[in-house]
Amino acid sequence: SSGINAEYGDVRVIIQILNYHNEEHLFNVPDWNHQMHGDEVICINELKLGLLGKSCLCPGFSTMIANLIMMSSFHPNNFSQAKDGRANWEYEYGFGASNELYTGPISSDFMGMTFPEVAELCLIKLHILLIGVETNSSSGILFNPSPHVFTFSHGTQGIFIAQNPTVVKSAAYYCFKCHEYATQVDIVKCNCDKNTLYGGMPNNI
Repeated sequence: SSGINAEYGDVRVIIQILNYHNEEHLFNVPDWNHQMHGDEVICINELKLGLLGKSCLCPGFSTMIANLIMMSSFHPNNFSQAKDGRANWEYEYGFGASNELYTGPISSDFMGMTFPEVAELCLIKLHILLIGVETNSSSGILFNPSPHVFTFSHGTQGIFIAQNPTVVKSAAYYCFKCHEYATQVDIVKCNCDKNTLYGGMPNNI
């Protein structure tokens, strides 16, 4: 870390270690700075034990995380409706497992709105789940931020759970004037001058 920062300046360093006890040695490195550079330490065993512990408190948590970081296909025709009329759990599980994490830009129409307001609109109108935001400020990544500490502004990226990056684009193109009565599939970039996109196109994280 010290050599990399000395050669390339303020570059973010992410280090994977085998034993979590070695983490304390990194904090003695002169140029190691989590807040300024965003340096991170990853220990696989620590992650495994953390997921195991969280699953004890919240059953199914590790399964949900695993499904979000792994790609899986979903074919509705492979599932049949339950005979008693209730939703087939295999269908619901397959649909949920096919969703992944994406980041994407937010429409300028959402500027000044709170996270709960935009999350509700994305869920009801766009059928995508907004779980957090990535800001250009020192706050970095925020999950379900309180209305008292965060409102959408220029440069904010959304963190979504969705089936593909195409549906995430609807959050970037949404316009209150043009798409008030439109369905998700009908939401495309309109000709309004105010509907300028902030950030790049959606990408898988």
